[in-house]
Amino acid sequence: MFIITRIPHSIKTRISAVSTYRNFRCAVEFIGGKYHVSKVSLMRWNLRYDGTVGSLEERSRQSFDCLSPSCLTSFSNIRLSEFYLHLQLNSESN
Repeated sequence: MFIITRIPHSIKTRISAVSTYRNFRCAVEFIGGKYHVSKVSLMRWNLRYDGTVGSLEERSRQSFDCLSPSCLTSFSNIRLSEFYLHLQLNSESN
């Protein structure tokens, strides 16, 4: 079985695609064929691009709410009823 991995486009490709779209007003289909990008990606890059290389770099996909087991270790030894009581006491004090 083959595993398909996601290989992101290089920064150079992103900048070239956005520059071509902005400067020459080419059709999105033409740019998609030339740089092998989708319309959605091109539009997203166009909105994000502010002239700096950093604006088109890969962003982190980690959520802000850390729910991994390593983040929940402090609650691993607390029973559910104790945790519920703890939440009630904190909500009443606020």
